[in-house]
Amino acid sequence: MALQQIVAARFLILLFPCLFFLGCSNPMPTSEDSSALSAAVDSNWYGILPCADCLGISYELKLRPNKAFNLSTEYLEKGDGMQLLGGWMISSDSIIRLVDTEGEKVDAFLWKDGRLYYLDKEEERILGSLENNYILFPGRREHQEKSDQENQKEREKGADFIAVGTEPYWNLKIAVGKSILLEQLGLDPIHTPCPNSMPLGDGAGFKYDIQTEANHLIIEARRENCEDDMSGEAFGYSLHVNINGKDLYGCGYHSSQAELSKGTWLLKSLNGREINPLEAGSKLELSLNTQVCQISGRDGCNSFFGLAEVQRDTLYVSKSLGNTLMECDFAPWQNLYRDALQGATLAIDLGPNRLRLFNAESELIFEK
Repeated sequence: MALQQIVAARFLILLFPCLFFLGCSNPMPTSEDSSALSAAVDSNWYGILPCADCLGISYELKLRPNKAFNLSTEYLEKGDGMQLLGGWMISSDSIIRLVDTEGEKVDAFLWKDGRLYYLDKEEERILGSLENNYILFPGRREHQEKSDQENQKEREKGADFIAVGTEPYWNLKIAVGKSILLEQLGLDPIHTPCPNSMPLGDGAGFKYDIQTEANHLIIEARRENCEDDMSGEAFGYSLHVNINGKDLYGCGYHSSQAELSKGTWLLKSLNGREINPLEAGSKLELSLNTQVCQISGRDGCNSFFGLAEVQRDTLYVSKSLGNTLMECDFAPWQNLYRDALQGATLAIDLGPNRLRLFNAESELIFEK
């Protein structure tokens, strides 16, 4: 029962007799090297392995000194998973095998350089553009999740636009003016230079058409609501990628300035005039969701909402923002604030808990 064959089941627990290993037909090697290796891998291991129809499989493995293991898996965003108890053994070539109560192999790993490398059915390393995703690291899930978040920030740091898709799994990273990277499950990554993009015919997005000696890559990104088929996550762009005649579909977003989306910003000054919330009627707020290209906030009386897009260091706000229709006796900043945002192209100056949006006509300073 390899990982690819695991059937999602909620909290399925298989128990086994304590004397199971006494009847094992493949006993552990007893050499000093095997003993040292056993001590090295006797720990908690965690990783997120690729999944054909979900964001990934959370894989948490506990290898115990008595050669028992406890495996917990979870299909991310779905919540389905299983818990499995069994036994583990090490061969002389540093391969760790997990076996169930019937002595059947569950999964196998290669221990190397302090890591566990997931092996395929033939107990070979999985190579290709996603090979680094088939690794378990020492530590528990909660520790690794923090590391995963840090790694995601690192991945996004060098990319201005990111797209993902499934069937088959692929991901795309665009560093404007520098490079484009396309990764597909089981295939070598494709790197190309990043030329200037072209607008789509209706202006609702952008396009790249890149021809190199080895590849012909066409990318069409359309600004519209897009929902990932597997995770249900929402994005602001739909993607159609054609690589050497092969079509890929998915969703994408501008990944720069992701910190803008965290929390609500309070307007502190407008065009050099300090704003006192007591004198403004209520707080003047701004919220941005850069992944789905949305803006919302409060203008001292009404709530407003609409489309806004962040591209690198620039915010583009839609010319038509919707709003609620409350009548307020006192909202002196309402029109000034809305007029400064609506239809504006604003430069972004983002610092710790401080945001400055500005152009030739307006300057808005926000804090958290």
